[in-house]
Amino acid sequence: MLELLFITTNMKIARLENIYFSYPNTAKPLFENFSVDFTQGEFTFILGENGSGKSTLVKLLIGALLPNKGDVVLSENKNLNAKKRAELIGYVPQGINLDGEMSISDTIDFIGSCYDITSQNLAQTKAKLLTNFSLLELKDQRIKFLSGGQKQRVTILLSLLHEPEIVILDEPFVGLDYYSIASILSELKQLNTTILCVTHDIDLAEAHASAILIIKDGNIRSQGTPRSIIQNHSYYLQEIDFKSTPSIEPIKNDAIHISQNYNHYILSYPNKTSCHELVEDFMQLHKLIISKRTTSVDTLKSSMVGLQYVSPVVKSTLDQPKKMGGGNGGGWKW
Repeated sequence: MLELLFITTNMKIARLENIYFSYPNTAKPLFENFSVDFTQGEFTFILGENGSGKSTLVKLLIGALLPNKGDVVLSENKNLNAKKRAELIGYVPQGINLDGEMSISDTIDFIGSCYDITSQNLAQTKAKLLTNFSLLELKDQRIKFLSGGQKQRVTILLSLLHEPEIVILDEPFVGLDYYSIASILSELKQLNTTILCVTHDIDLAEAHASAILIIKDGNIRSQGTPRSIIQNHSYYLQEIDFKSTPSIEPIKNDAIHISQNYNHYILSYPNKTSCHELVEDFMQLHKLIISKRTTSVDTLKSSMVGLQYVSPVVKSTLDQPKKMGGGNGGGWKW
């Protein structure tokens, strides 16, 4: 079992306060009076469709972008310089950018040299992390000969070398198999530190998050535990496959949202009797051309779709290893 490297406190380890941020040459700001905080020790999954502001939020936290107005507060400090921010944060970006000719051991030593870590402490931390991330026997292997899952474990290991107070993961599980994801999550969940994970994988978030942040168009739609979000936003999700692309009459109720992808329809609506009756009438009207119907209720997926009016056309990371994420597409679709 991974020895605990960090000390848990109840303070708000990271805060964005009244953030105003606009990209150049855009008519509308992405964030306007945006505030959010993250508690020390929580494993928070950040969800939202492409363009919702997830990647921008991460870039503001790590200092890659600066707000036009407002404050980014890390460990109760504002205006940290780059060195202090790097000491505080362990960041795992999208994609794997490692030197393929270097061994795992040499890569760790090189990254460790970038921090003020004594040789003795680096050696101890290195041995511990190599063991806990199942990489000890591969430490002399060159990066280019590793599998995708092994490379990602190395990348996450490197972000932990300096024992950061905050670990930020940007779509860390894309392309990984179930075993690799389960192994990495097992190790991460044993760390008593704040972890922020940007992902499109709702099932993964529901299973492993201690907290969820859902954002849309630069605004928070919901924040809390998976269970509290589901309880506070009870939605039904009907996924229907028709035998052919139908010509159907729309349901005349603004609370019922219908999206279409060829002959695949998705109906999302609040858990209300009036909505149920209209949807059942719709089903009866088209029952002869329905080939498959799947119902979800009181899951994070049904709540997420209901909150955002988006269609989960991409399968779970566990089923769709080639899915791309983040701001580059491949996630939610309107």
